[in-house]
Amino acid sequence: MSDPMNERPSSFAVPLWQRAARRLRRTYIGLGRGAADLGARAGGQLAHGARFESRRLAGRDYTLFVPSGAVTGVRMPLLVMLHGCAQDPDGFAADTGMNVIAEAETFLVAYPAQNAEANRHRCWNWFLPEHQARGAGEPAWMARLVEAIGRVHKVDERRVYVAGLSAGGAMALVLAATYPDRFAAAAAVAGMPYAAARDGLSAVHLMRRDRETPPGVTWLDPWRQLARSLPQARWPSPVWPQPPPTDAELSARLAEAMAGHRRVVPLVLFQGTDDAVVNPVNAEAIVRQWQGLAAGEAGALRIVQDRGLAPGGRAYTRAVHGDATGREVIGVYTVDGMGHAWPGGRAFGSTLRDGTKLTDPQGPDASRLIWDFVSRHRLPDAAREPAAERPRRAV
Repeated sequence: MSDPMNERPSSFAVPLWQRAARRLRRTYIGLGRGAADLGARAGGQLAHGARFESRRLAGRDYTLFVPSGAVTGVRMPLLVMLHGCAQDPDGFAADTGMNVIAEAETFLVAYPAQNAEANRHRCWNWFLPEHQARGAGEPAWMARLVEAIGRVHKVDERRVYVAGLSAGGAMALVLAATYPDRFAAAAAVAGMPYAAARDGLSAVHLMRRDRETPPGVTWLDPWRQLARSLPQARWPSPVWPQPPPTDAELSARLAEAMAGHRRVVPLVLFQGTDDAVVNPVNAEAIVRQWQGLAAGEAGALRIVQDRGLAPGGRAYTRAVHGDATGREVIGVYTVDGMGHAWPGGRAFGSTLRDGTKLTDPQGPDASRLIWDFVSRHRLPDAAREPAAERPRRAV
């Protein structure tokens, strides 16, 4: 049987011009903020000893960044980075500059690619029940991805993390809910509560939360088109969705998803106050969902807030939710005036068809803050005990 890590399409099936374009693009993956930020890159080339590995696993592509400081036999942390709708791993790596941090801090970064066959807008399917359960759909594939990387590289199993933007942020929270024994901590930029939506129509409704469309905007984001990308049979009815689930229902769905692996996974969230795609109330709903789980595990969380000013000029509020021991369980950065974007991303980042920029260099450096947060957390030994793997369907 062939090794799935080395599954690749036949080169004869890909036109020559496409292969050349891919090679050129991969040369420049993740340059992000460039050589000036780290001094480890020169002339658009990788730091000596660093490399990218483009691989395929069970029908999906992914790219792995391996820092120059990787030492044979020495275990490294792994961060899985999930792009948003209409993005790809190359652009997402460049937009966030996460590889610059990985080079400096010596950790692996995996960038899975959603394919158009799974979702024509390349959104992760966080809103469908078949992708909201352990042992099934995209969460199961992500778990296999971590295992596959671990068979080739020395991965510190106690230090595996996940982060994402928009649909990727929502899927990062799905992974935190369904595989709390695999991911030590998670981060979401403009994410959504776990299992809040059950189809494309409710996803769009929950993201918008009845916000008005800004004047002159006719095509704001691929998120708007999620419902149209689904077969007609997926539409529950021609009427508008029911009211969103209550906080108690969301917390119950989270607890059910974790089943025998129940654990309060530390989270760090980023949300812009002017996000016209994902209403900021969704960040508040995420916090309440995980607070409900924490209340049954470690008691009520204590909240400390402060204000900050990013070097780029945007002010933000940081809220820290800690348990009785002082451990930071949830961190929330609410960025004043920021839209649907990765805070602190490169100035010339990805742009959607309507002109919406997916990076905001004026915001706080989300990539650095994410790593600083998740790297403080380790997976408890008890959480890594094997349990029966069986597909579960979210309630």
